[in-house]
Amino acid sequence: MKWEDLPETVDVLIVGAGPTGLTVAMNLKKYGIDALCIDDRDRIEIADSKCTSVQTRTIEIFEELGITERVIDEQSKVYGLIFRRLTGDKLKPFMSVTDQHFRTDSAFAYALSCPQWKIETSILEALRERGGDVLFSTRLESFEQDDDGVNAQMVHRPSGEKKTIRARYIAGCDGVRSTVRDQLNIQRTGRVYKDFFIIADIHVKFFNYALDKRHTVCSDEHHIHIAPLGDQFFRMFITIHDGYVTAEHRNLWTGTCKPDDDAWKATMAWFQARVDEYGLPWRLYDPVRFSTYEVFLGYANHAGKGRAFLAGDAGHSHSPHGGQGMNTGVQDGHNLAWKLALTLRGEMKDIVLQSYITEREAIWHDLVERTDTVKNVVERRSSSMRLITDWMLPMLPDPFYNEVARRGSQLTLRYEESELNCDEWPSSALGSLAAKLGRAIRVGERAPDGICQLMPTDGDALRTRLHRVLYGGGKAAKFMLLFFVDQSNPTPDFSEYEGFFDALSTKIRAESIEAYAVVPDGTKHFSTRLPALIDTEGELAERYGAHKGGVFILRPDAYIAYRHPAFSHESLLRYLSRLFHSPATTSTKEGKPAA
Repeated sequence: MKWEDLPETVDVLIVGAGPTGLTVAMNLKKYGIDALCIDDRDRIEIADSKCTSVQTRTIEIFEELGITERVIDEQSKVYGLIFRRLTGDKLKPFMSVTDQHFRTDSAFAYALSCPQWKIETSILEALRERGGDVLFSTRLESFEQDDDGVNAQMVHRPSGEKKTIRARYIAGCDGVRSTVRDQLNIQRTGRVYKDFFIIADIHVKFFNYALDKRHTVCSDEHHIHIAPLGDQFFRMFITIHDGYVTAEHRNLWTGTCKPDDDAWKATMAWFQARVDEYGLPWRLYDPVRFSTYEVFLGYANHAGKGRAFLAGDAGHSHSPHGGQGMNTGVQDGHNLAWKLALTLRGEMKDIVLQSYITEREAIWHDLVERTDTVKNVVERRSSSMRLITDWMLPMLPDPFYNEVARRGSQLTLRYEESELNCDEWPSSALGSLAAKLGRAIRVGERAPDGICQLMPTDGDALRTRLHRVLYGGGKAAKFMLLFFVDQSNPTPDFSEYEGFFDALSTKIRAESIEAYAVVPDGTKHFSTRLPALIDTEGELAERYGAHKGGVFILRPDAYIAYRHPAFSHESLLRYLSRLFHSPATTSTKEGKPAA
């Protein structure tokens, strides 16, 4: 896209074309929303790979975006993480999370090592295939908002020319030094780590650890994290712990030297010396990139104000331990996009867009706390942490590591206080305990996936997975209304479900709702008006706790919004009417500001 083609008005202005901003842009494009994505860079920098860790939940989102084939190959799959500590002159494992601990319903039972530039390039290519694009070399200078929209002044960096654009909403996906956040005068809570962080993308000979895992080696002074990126090519970052940082470290890398400079050679020698301290046989060669950085641990005090929202690093920043940052940003964008789209299309009420703030702020707070805890465990500063790493962690049973794996994958994130939640399932002490232990599902959690057969009302059955029915085929995801029938009944009666769904469009704007009957394998009779999902393996009834039936509503981002143990016309209509406008509401794309 060229500066000369800049439109005067758009529905959404997206500031920043990193993984977060591109996720917003791609999803809005699928919903037919007119969005403009700008970025101050001239292009996506191939050498600039800030993040390499892609977690399972993010891979699911990438499948929805249609880019999994572009980013997944066998070399990129990661099946665990092993921590080793230098004790005397020996490296001893103190925590291992492997594929044996990762039991999941997801189609992607692994993480990825994939550089950020490849992710950005893949989403941008998919966006262009749909007719979208990014306006590079363009900087947001300022903006003002009113009750109906935003006036944003932008600068074309090469020419210095300025233009003003009118947008209904603005999404600040513009990083740690966010202009959008500053313009909103939103403060941050947190602190800057005093540790020293340095990264190398580098080739390694004689690497003697498993290539399908990430590895961390630790000493009291520093630790090294290394992740495979390709043939003898690795991302290595070293953290010098607070108290051991010297002037030598601060002067090690200026960010301006080149491969032939003395500073480049000194940095290479310094990395090799750190590896040698652990007695490792690795020989480093042919570095592609070095960089150092500070880490701010904290979050923006608000995720949005009026018609402006923050996402990605603009909203949260934290320790790189655990590889959570970019993944959280992608999920910010995924959460925000569908809510903007259905609000702009006039289908959903203000409460839906407001829920972005409630949901993501809680996630940011939890993320900052968890990544800081992981950092403290690795650095082993206090006597209590030394007790944990030296004695407790090696002795803990597999269920502990199962939970560590699931939390790291981001499959367990829950929108506990969301305005969109409605749980009418009877509670019990046993059920509450099972939910806390991860043995039962709850409203606000990611919807379990599972194998099924899609039986349309006019065609042959197709073997698939539930999540692929929700967003497969490149379509814009809708709300999914699941009617589970009693799994012991091979001839269920669908008349109540059919009647309700047939009449729903007279009560609310139901364009973004799809309904399915979930039936057991061996069912003899199917609805003529509702497509069926045949639970061929019994996985869906088991994972949803719906052997005797039940009704669930899944959101477009594959989270559970509603559940009830039986069909209730009044309960369903009451819930849906709280979120959706009546049919009389026109699709004006006006929207209302968030509180």
